[in-house]
Amino acid sequence: MMSFAFMSISNANANQTELQFGENCTERENCKALNKENGYFVKKDVIKKGEKVIVDIVIDNPASKKISSVSSWLKYNPAELKALEIKSDGSDFGLAAPDGDKINAQEGIVQIGRANIGTPIDNNQIYIASVIFEVLTDQNKKSSVEFFNYQDSELGNTGVFMISGLLTENILEKKPNNLKLTLNGANTPITKPDPVIPEGTYSHQIPTQEEKEIIENAFQDNLQRPQGFRIKSRNSKAEFVWDFDESVEGYYIYYSTQSGVYVYRRDLGRTNNATIENLQNNTKYHFAITAYNSKMEETDFSDEVFATIGQSGTESHPFLEAIYKGGVELVNPQDQKTHDVGAKHVWIFSACLAMGFVTLRKSFSLIK
Repeated sequence: MMSFAFMSISNANANQTELQFGENCTERENCKALNKENGYFVKKDVIKKGEKVIVDIVIDNPASKKISSVSSWLKYNPAELKALEIKSDGSDFGLAAPDGDKINAQEGIVQIGRANIGTPIDNNQIYIASVIFEVLTDQNKKSSVEFFNYQDSELGNTGVFMISGLLTENILEKKPNNLKLTLNGANTPITKPDPVIPEGTYSHQIPTQEEKEIIENAFQDNLQRPQGFRIKSRNSKAEFVWDFDESVEGYYIYYSTQSGVYVYRRDLGRTNNATIENLQNNTKYHFAITAYNSKMEETDFSDEVFATIGQSGTESHPFLEAIYKGGVELVNPQDQKTHDVGAKHVWIFSACLAMGFVTLRKSFSLIK
């Protein structure tokens, strides 16, 4: 039986508390980071049908923050994996949450929530629990184990919490990266990173025939790559419109100053218009978008567009303002996301505390 765990890798903010994947982290002296590819942690070992795999959950806490409780729900595909058991023997947290240590096999949700009794935990590495999965499918494919319903508040199902006065604060600054498991010797598919982009770059290369087949097989909802992607250059920002697809859950935008290699990504939500702000004037930026469905599967990139910021007429695929304002139907314009590069907004909500747990929490429901 193979064992995986969450662990820290070098990141841009060395003091950031994170939930991550690693290996052999129940044996602290043998704990090591898994490789990271395109925003996913990847285990190279192939897992066959009927075999079991242990997924450990660990908090990396390099700043020794005083952590009182944790919620680390996991989402998986129940057609590919079966969650057999949650094991918390040896956990650094002594108490299970009211909604923790449960498995929803039908929806593919593992509900893990734990807290410490009395003194908060300030270890650099904190072991939470382990989940044992069994492989159900005999197909050659990649399968994800993902953190479920992360929010930058106390209202999600994934968070690491500190008590500050009478408030509970989620100190996870971004959605944790997910794990890709190789089932039955699957070829490596084209993968995309999590909504908050990790370190690294992403290529906008034309896929090979093999990659095209993998893409076609992966998107059972028949998502098509976005069409009609257009750009308008403004002072310190760029505006975008594109053809809206009713079947999608939302869109991501990728961009950088180099064609085909993107170092930023933003979640735009369910819309067909967006603005990226705080861009460098007189600098050429390249952009592309993808669509995703309710399973967070992504399409291939749209056609790339580019423009020199602050210089009208430099757009590769411009849209006419008159048409944009008068003839293009905007989807959810009131919810249009204006993205400030580098900005971060953390909302802290007051909550009732019960033995270190946040009791004010949204009821469990799948994001459809």
